Amino acid sequence: MSADLPYGRVMDEIAASGYEGTELGPWGYYPTDPARLRDELTKRSLRLASAFCPVDLTAPERYAAAEAQTRATARLLRALGSTEVILADQWRPLRATVAGRAGLSDEMSTAEWDSVASGLNRLGARLADDGMKAVFHHHVATYVETEAEINRLLELTDANLVGLCLDTGHAAFGGADPVHLLRRWRNRVRYLHLKDVSPPWSPTFRLRNSATTT
Repeated sequence: MSADLPYGRVMDEIAASGYEGTELGPWGYYPTDPARLRDELTKRSLRLASAFCPVDLTAPERYAAAEAQTRATARLLRALGSTEVILADQWRPLRATVAGRAGLSDEMSTAEWDSVASGLNRLGARLADDGMKAVFHHHVATYVETEAEINRLLELTDANLVGLCLDTGHAAFGGADPVHLLRRWRNRVRYLHLKDVSPPWSPTFRLRNSATTT
């Protein structure tokens, strides 16, 4: 039996908390029929912001499955008026054991980096053809978690095709300063997950700095 709350209750509580929008959640949790989802959102005065779409691009033969899921997600988002798809690497059990303290020995190989970058550029181009935009979410317990990994991914991908979903919480947990990432990559940041982050997760991060980086 699933421990998930009924999606209707979650939507009700989101609206009751004063929020005006929601992301899709795991594929299949909210309705994936556009008309039904639109009705559920409308009756609560909510809008669909985007969707988190984890994909495995570490080998070329995995690209087709990643594209199929990404474009299915994009079609639903576009039907509801959203413009960005949030892509991310899949959760990795081995990286979960070193989450927040991953080192060089835990990174992808050069071939895997090349496959991920190529795959993201292709997905970005396909999404652009569909009138959508790709943004990449760095995430704890994945192959793109640390500041070095975030930097490498952005350096390897096409700025016109792949933006950044900056998540202050995941950045801090992975050892990065979210403000520093914003300053360096401000032209790539096209979506934001803002969390209340304070020490000890990121000793150099101060919320007051955000006022100077918007």
